[in-house]
Amino acid sequence: MRIISGTARGTRLKTPKGLVTRPTLDRVREALFSKIGGLLPDASVLDLFAGSGALGIEALSRGAAKATFVEVSKEALAVIRDNLEKTKLKERANVVPSAVDPFLKNERGTFDVIFADPPYLREETGEDWATRLLEKTTLPQRLKEGGVFVLETQADYRMHLPAHWELLDERAYGKTRLWYLVPANR
Repeated sequence: MRIISGTARGTRLKTPKGLVTRPTLDRVREALFSKIGGLLPDASVLDLFAGSGALGIEALSRGAAKATFVEVSKEALAVIRDNLEKTKLKERANVVPSAVDPFLKNERGTFDVIFADPPYLREETGEDWATRLLEKTTLPQRLKEGGVFVLETQADYRMHLPAHWELLDERAYGKTRLWYLVPANR
C-alpha cells in the first residue's frame, strides 16, 4: 500500500499484521479522494478505526491541515506512528489511543472530513459497527458546516439511515462500498 498523491506520493505504508485490520485498497482510496479532494486544502480530518492511518495520511499528503487518528489496537497505533514518521507528516497529526465510542462521547472538536472504516462485525455479539456508528447522534455534531462523513463497509451492507443523516452518494468497488453522508437538516 502506498500514498497515491501529494507531498508523500509513492511512500509505502506499513500495515498491521493479521486479519483484524483491513487496509483500504489503493484504487478505493483513489476514488474516494477524487470525490472529496476539494474539501481537503487546510481541512481538519478525523480517521476513526484508523488501522494503518492510510486515509488520514493520504488526506494530509493532499493538503489537509491536521488529522486525528483514533485507534484502540496498540500494534496499529505503532504502525500509524511509523507511517507518519516515514511520510514526514507527524507534526500535523494527533494519534489518539482510544476506542471510538469513548472518543466520540468526550470529543468536542469539529472536523471537515470524517473517515470510518469499522470492523464489519463485532465477533462476540455479531453487532454491526457501521450501523452502530450511524445511530450515534454525537457523530454528525463532530462535522463542520459543509463537511462530509465517509463510511466504508462491505459492498453488500444494507444501510438503514437514521433521520439525523442524509446520504449524498454511495459507490461500490469490488467488495467495498463507500457511503458519503452529511448531517440532515443543516
